[in-house]
Amino acid sequence: MVSLYSRHEFREAYHTLEHVLQETSLNVLSTADLLNQRLAFLTGGTSHDCPILTFPDNSKIELTQENYKKLISYLTQVPTENERQCGFVLIIDRRSDTWNTVKTIISYIEDYFPYSIQCIYLLRPNSFMQRALSHLAILNDITCSYRLIICRSLSQLYEYVDVSQLSKDLGGLINFRLFEWIEQRVTIEKLTQSIHELNEILLAFIKEVNEVEFPNNVESIDAIVNQNLIQKNHIERELQRIKTLGHSLLCIIHQENKQSSASHHSTIDKHNDVYHIVLSPDQSAHARACIGALVHIDTVESTLSQFWSIHKTHLNYCLELRHFERRFKQIQNIFLCLYNEIFQLSDINISQLALNTCGFDNCNNNNNNNNNNTNLREEIDQRLIQVDALSQQAETMISHATRLANDGLALMMEQQKQQSIPYGNDSIEPKRQELEEMKKKLIEQIDEKRHNLKLLKKYIDKLGFINDWCVRGKDMLSMHSIHLSNDNALRSIVELESFLTDLSIMNIEELQHTSTPEPLRSMISQVFNRVNDIRDLCEKRCEQLRQLVRPIYRPFQYVHPLPLLQHETFNVVDSTTPILKHRHINEHTSKFDVDSNRLLLSSSNNESSINHNKSNFKLYEQYVLNKSQSERLWEQYCCGHPFFTKIQQSLGHRLPLDSYLLKPIQRITQYHLLLKEMIKYTHHEQERKHLQESLYVMLNILSHLNDVMHSTQIVGYPDQMQKLGQIRLRGENCIISKEKRRGTVYTRTKTCTRDIFLFERVILLCKKKDEGNGKSLQYQFKEMIKITDIAVCTYSKNDRNKFEIVLKDYSYIVQLSSNGEKLDEMNSRWIDAIKNCITKQTEQRRAEVKHRSSSLDPSTHSHRRRSLTRKVTFNRAPESDDEQAHSPITLIDLNDDDIIQNNKLVFDN
Repeated sequence: MVSLYSRHEFREAYHTLEHVLQETSLNVLSTADLLNQRLAFLTGGTSHDCPILTFPDNSKIELTQENYKKLISYLTQVPTENERQCGFVLIIDRRSDTWNTVKTIISYIEDYFPYSIQCIYLLRPNSFMQRALSHLAILNDITCSYRLIICRSLSQLYEYVDVSQLSKDLGGLINFRLFEWIEQRVTIEKLTQSIHELNEILLAFIKEVNEVEFPNNVESIDAIVNQNLIQKNHIERELQRIKTLGHSLLCIIHQENKQSSASHHSTIDKHNDVYHIVLSPDQSAHARACIGALVHIDTVESTLSQFWSIHKTHLNYCLELRHFERRFKQIQNIFLCLYNEIFQLSDINISQLALNTCGFDNCNNNNNNNNNNTNLREEIDQRLIQVDALSQQAETMISHATRLANDGLALMMEQQKQQSIPYGNDSIEPKRQELEEMKKKLIEQIDEKRHNLKLLKKYIDKLGFINDWCVRGKDMLSMHSIHLSNDNALRSIVELESFLTDLSIMNIEELQHTSTPEPLRSMISQVFNRVNDIRDLCEKRCEQLRQLVRPIYRPFQYVHPLPLLQHETFNVVDSTTPILKHRHINEHTSKFDVDSNRLLLSSSNNESSINHNKSNFKLYEQYVLNKSQSERLWEQYCCGHPFFTKIQQSLGHRLPLDSYLLKPIQRITQYHLLLKEMIKYTHHEQERKHLQESLYVMLNILSHLNDVMHSTQIVGYPDQMQKLGQIRLRGENCIISKEKRRGTVYTRTKTCTRDIFLFERVILLCKKKDEGNGKSLQYQFKEMIKITDIAVCTYSKNDRNKFEIVLKDYSYIVQLSSNGEKLDEMNSRWIDAIKNCITKQTEQRRAEVKHRSSSLDPSTHSHRRRSLTRKVTFNRAPESDDEQAHSPITLIDLNDDDIIQNNKLVFDN
């Protein structure tokens, strides 16, 4: 809750409540034994508005310094604060005592007195010996920093202090009764303690209220109101109890003084009121203390009343605010329900309407169309009735919302009047605006729904007329054929022109309304197309009939010779026109026709020519592998050399010669585009099937070359990359969890993100390093998994979106990153590829073992030597003169089982 008071106001209230009679650790009960010894007392007498503190002549009891401090600390707290600030008058009676006690008491006063001293009156010792000592310079030994007046007798004391302000011990008129004084002090201190405890309760109550947070629901606010009201009533009851106690004590003081005054013939005023009795000084001091306590009680009561008035205003405002918020939520929910009901009103089946209005193929459907349109009109009328019912509910809720907005405005005005309420506008004003928006939106939706239904009804009527017109037009076209008789032709022309005039009278342009909903707009567009078709047919029929009735004139016709055809050359590749593209595709298609026809006749698999000759594309892998090395050689030996610069200038090339190193790689990326264009312009189904297969193979080749390109960027591998075999698969940004096996229990040790490269013999785990410029992409080698060490490769136990590679002591759980492909399919492809690699490695090892065992047998060795001789002879046959067959380069085997489909190829320089 925002603070009810500002800091300044709360500080003032706090000081007002803290202004209580000061309480010390001493009270009358703790000093009663010293008071009963009459070592010092306060009679209530004053001298020049300063309270008189009397030290009576009591030589039998010695006053120690500790008792002195304890007694003085208590007695100096009895007068009021103003009296204490004026200072004290001390009367020391030592008439029957010695000068040594005088020196002692003076030293005590010099050493400790908590307040100022106006004057000290000393009744000097009167014995013969003490008077003699006083003449022997005893008086000169007494030093005092306060004003000290030594009196030889009481008469000399009366010259300074009024007799009415002195006790009877000093010959005064005050009948000081110590026992009664202690009893009244006990009662006054109880009253003061009760007021102090009440102040603490009130301060705690104000602090609690000031720090409480107002909740956001009405029930909690009601609970807070009831709780605070109970606390306030409890404090008021305590105030009344303490006030009754104070009045009772004041009456007791006046009653006792009245009885004492009656026995001593004290003066009473004519009203005989206890509050107007002339009190003795000691009773008057007690009465002033009671009156001060009662005045403070009145101040506390006034402070509580003011605080409760402000706090109650805040509570009521907060309660009204929460009621406002609750009503707002209720109205908001009702508005949402109305929105949903409007949205849930089922739309008219406009597609059925379009079918009915455009179904002109059979004239017998006209009656069915009319019946369907009638049903649609009835359905629209039913929807309009529902909309009207919702509109009535909306009007009721709009009136409630308007009333709630006015109540919110009233709360805001009240907040402006009550400056102490620092909250409310930030919560009310947005809700008032939201209420206005909800009302506006609901009205717009209802009006829009009603407008669309009425517009649809209007369109149905209009489309009914158009439907009849189209049916009549079709009938007229079937009836009025091309006649040989001029009279019949003229009559048909008149009827068709009259029919076309009816179309202009219907004013069908009204259907082209900007606010028409999209389904209906599409249907109207179809209707317009059909109307245009009927109109065009009728106009053409009229033109044909006019030609029949028109006289025929045969003018002379001049024939000019045809110009010779010019044979021009076209740049088919660079042309962008559709005709030239079609010619370009036909050229490439013709080149593949012979091979395709041959394969169709001879092969049962019906593979395309590119699929049949896909091994010819292996050469591009060598381009990819040699690109980085070729660039390094160029930068080391050729870059900037005058010879190559001169060649570049002579050829007129703007780009340097090293840019042509990328040409083979760029060329391979053009084949799939050419295949797509060929598919676009190929209409034969069997040929399209072959081209689709070729496109699939070409995309797999591109994907494999992309993996090869990335594999050339692996750095940090300690051995030669050629020994790893061909690359099969590559995975980017894979999350790998490595677990260590202890018996049958796996303990996870590390989880990281790596790029995976699957070769025939190993799996490399690398970390991608990219500086962001696209030219410094590298893969830092981190870990290697040998294919021969893999025991099991299967799906993860808990998640089929992951697969697991199990080794002897470790297990790798791999989660691939999806690039638009399903994770299940990707995991299956990886598992199959790894299993194929494992199978091939196992077979290779078995073959090696078998080879070593056979090499130990001499007969087998001689037989193998003869076989090799025949094999070498066969390899040198004229049919195997292909240069690629003897190339030392290791190329990939582009089979469908080892290549993944990837429509995206990324080559990084």
